[in-house]
Amino acid sequence: MTNRKMIYEADEMFPNRWSPRKFADKKVDKEDLLKMVEAARWAPSSFNAQPYYFYCGFSEEGRSRVFDSLVEANQKWAKDVPVLMYLVAEKLLKRNGKENKYARFDAGAAWVSLALQANKLGLVTHAMAGFIHEKAYEVTGLSPDEFDIVAAIAVAYPEEEPTETPTPRKKTTDELIQFH
Repeated sequence: MTNRKMIYEADEMFPNRWSPRKFADKKVDKEDLLKMVEAARWAPSSFNAQPYYFYCGFSEEGRSRVFDSLVEANQKWAKDVPVLMYLVAEKLLKRNGKENKYARFDAGAAWVSLALQANKLGLVTHAMAGFIHEKAYEVTGLSPDEFDIVAAIAVAYPEEEPTETPTPRKKTTDELIQFH
């Protein structure tokens, strides 16, 4: 992708992953979703608690319920996305019932694993903070005391003839690290 140049050599999967807002009119295969979640299952987590879950709106009814919780700006571009899901983090550790202060961090690791696996399968993902939390809890039936709905995620195939381009990274690698 021409506007995404690496400064230091890293795997091409990193600059090739991006979050488009235009997609192909093609259904996503359930087997591919399971492969994506399998990749997320292997994400590192504090105490190996794996406190992350994916609530997947795969059927038209399920997709519609997740869609209805998106803010209007996200509904505009996500209206034809075939799969919409939530990334969920469990707030308490199962091993002792104490607060898991790192659940959202661990969920983020699962998200990036899911997104990179999607890319390897020829799919694209777009995570969204723009959703109505109260509706999301209603849709999932989850308790906000026990679970944190971290993000909504769109999963689709990219446009066959892309009409949008990825945004460039804003920082250089050297600006992101401080050596002491």
